[in-house]
Amino acid sequence: GLILGLNLQQDNFMGTGKRIGIGLNSSKYQDVYNFSYTNPYYTEDGVSRGFNIFYRATDLDEVNVANYSTNTLGGAINFGYPIKETERLGFSFGVSNTEISTGRFAVQEIEASPRLRDDVDSWYESTLVDGVYTAPEVLQPVEPIGEGGLPEDYLVEPAGKGFIDENGDEYLNWTITSSWTQSTLNRGRLATRGASQSVALEVAMPGSDLEFYKLNYRGEIYFPVPLLDSWTLRLRTEAGYGDGYGDTTDLPCDEHFV
Repeated sequence: GLILGLNLQQDNFMGTGKRIGIGLNSSKYQDVYNFSYTNPYYTEDGVSRGFNIFYRATDLDEVNVANYSTNTLGGAINFGYPIKETERLGFSFGVSNTEISTGRFAVQEIEASPRLRDDVDSWYESTLVDGVYTAPEVLQPVEPIGEGGLPEDYLVEPAGKGFIDENGDEYLNWTITSSWTQSTLNRGRLATRGASQSVALEVAMPGSDLEFYKLNYRGEIYFPVPLLDSWTLRLRTEAGYGDGYGDTTDLPCDEHFV
């Protein structure tokens, strides 16, 4: 489908040295809007301070991935501290409110609901029009079971609970994120040699509606290609792990890695 995007960033906004960023992105299944502000020299020692606010609406049913949607509004304040010429520590304190809604027959891990028995291949639905039910309509084009159609007990109850059944459908979470970054790239943009890597740990604080953590690693390295001065080889990797803790048994469904 069509993806529309507008992302603007000014590193020296109106000559103040502050960084301003605006992002507007829309596609068939997701809308994301964000605004960020950073003062890279909040102190003379190079400590940075900034904030960002965002809104994200996702409907995975639009792309036939899963039958649920989320709406998230949040923001964060962040600080950065240089420890070496090529290394930096970061700290962020954020808050977000997420609402999840499910459609018919959402996956059992998100919301448990009755399912068709394994030996049932189709079902029927009638519509009431002016007090009269229309002829049954086959919603799934498979031959019905038996001459009398579907058995009365064609649905079975789920074996366990889904994430929403255990945790509700709206969450207010307070998060703390700490990070370490290192960069030896020869340029900030369009690098041709050097490497960069980062490690970040995000934790939803105790007392949030959901309690979870996520650990991420990202790295990349650039090699000039011998005999081809205008060519550069780039290798990139990313790894992550997350889980729930406390009263939250699993990593929230909207926090899964994609």
